Amino acid sequence: MAYFKAANAFTPVMNGKQRSVSNPVEYVLQYDGYCAWAMTKKRKALTDPEVWKIVGGKPSLNYSMAAYEKWSKVIPGTIKKADKYWLQMNSAN
Repeated sequence: MAYFKAANAFTPVMNGKQRSVSNPVEYVLQYDGYCAWAMTKKRKALTDPEVWKIVGGKPSLNYSMAAYEKWSKVIPGTIKKADKYWLQMNSAN
């Protein structure tokens, strides 16, 4: 199974055909698709749709493989920090 990024959600694709999704909430991107590692630095960065991991039931994307490697070494801490900054950034709007 592969995934592609569309409208801030990942959609499962199997054998080149989009699969129907019974629970689309599972495919909503963490941080609206911005880089999970950059979010730990209180920044928004675009992502590479090929560099991602499902964490806590949500797809988290990263800017690059280097960003992914830094982020993935300490996922519990980075997610907690990124969640905090994400809430701050969105409450300011």
